[in-house]
Amino acid sequence: MLRLIITKEIRESVLSLRFFLGLLLGIVLFASSVFLLSEDYRQRLHDYQTRVRFEDEALDKAAHLNRLEGMIRFRQRPLPLSMLFHGLTAEEQTEHLRSNPFPRLNLKYDLFFIISFVMSFMAVTFSYDRVSGEIEKGTLPLVLSNALPRQRLLISKWLGTFVVISAIFLTSILLVCALVYLDPQVSFATDDWLALALISIAAMIYYSCFILVGLLFSTLARKSSTSFLLALFLWIMFIVVTPNISPYVSAMVYRIPSISEIEDRIYQISVVERERAIREAMRPYLLQGLPEKEVLERAEIWRINKEFSERVDEIRLDFDRKRATQVRIARALSCLSPLPPLAYLSIELAGTGFADKDHYEAMRLQFSERFRTYVQAEYEEALQKNPQFSINDYLDLSDRPRFSYIPLPLRDRLKVSLPHIALLLIFNAAFFSLAAFSFAHLDVRQR
Repeated sequence: MLRLIITKEIRESVLSLRFFLGLLLGIVLFASSVFLLSEDYRQRLHDYQTRVRFEDEALDKAAHLNRLEGMIRFRQRPLPLSMLFHGLTAEEQTEHLRSNPFPRLNLKYDLFFIISFVMSFMAVTFSYDRVSGEIEKGTLPLVLSNALPRQRLLISKWLGTFVVISAIFLTSILLVCALVYLDPQVSFATDDWLALALISIAAMIYYSCFILVGLLFSTLARKSSTSFLLALFLWIMFIVVTPNISPYVSAMVYRIPSISEIEDRIYQISVVERERAIREAMRPYLLQGLPEKEVLERAEIWRINKEFSERVDEIRLDFDRKRATQVRIARALSCLSPLPPLAYLSIELAGTGFADKDHYEAMRLQFSERFRTYVQAEYEEALQKNPQFSINDYLDLSDRPRFSYIPLPLRDRLKVSLPHIALLLIFNAAFFSLAAFSFAHLDVRQR
């Protein structure tokens, strides 16, 4: 009996106009996204290669010790999966004090946008009338008269809708895989294909939440139009409202100084107060008429500069710690919706998320220390060969180490994503429990 009902649900959906429209929409959106983003990826890859080449040429021609700091850049090669899941940009990965205190995901026309918005809305439109529609037709009492438990009937309606939505989604994803495979400019490694498969599985868990949302309101409202409006309201709350208000709520709950306040404070310390301290320290020696060099030595200007530099560093570190706390609160609040868990796990698995941002920073710092040691050794060697060698002379760095970013292993990215997958499963369990409770107490008689 259960199999017959599932088959009936699938057959009715497949033969409906909304299935063909949904399939057509999925194919068009996914395919067009790949075409547009592949061009963007090729442009980013070309820009990366051009910048690296120019920077190498500049170092080969003008590697002077006094200007090296401004010439060294830590370029990150665009990752293949960033073509499909944009995630955090390179600019956000190197942001500092003047950046926005909330690291945000740019809303681009990528696979995440299609899955999170279009597939979730499609799930609602396929499920909002599964129960209320049968009540309106008068067929639900007949189905329940066969002594079929309501919980099993609800499972069959969920499963039938899930299979239909999955048919649309998997068809579109297979088309994406074919287009990526045939693109000569894009080369996916095994980990990339596995990551895409894991994101697809998570996406199926995600839109299952919205199938259950539609079923829940289909059991609460006796009219399909009412259940659709209620499901649409919750969809808007989950997709639009909750993720966008969480940073503002976090800012109200955990207040931190604004960036302009921090900059003003740093200016006061590093310029105004430091110069005042230097003048006060130099005044008694200037009154004695001592030479400038001796005044600077006796006033211990280096100690004053070091003291004020440490104060500025402490302010920046304190601000970064508070900002990180505020961001953690915002992320936790945003996870009251199924959308942010999908966003976080998608970019983490794609290698464009917060874990890879931290990994990039660690690699950058490690390479900086390695490069600094290398330059110091080259300078000392040049000084031994020529005692007159200065920081303004050309330094041969032709055998210098090159920065090459290595993404986190897929195993580590999956470990970071597991809590978000668990959250999506919890949403599914919660909505199914609510729908089952509501359906169990539903009076199916027509009024």
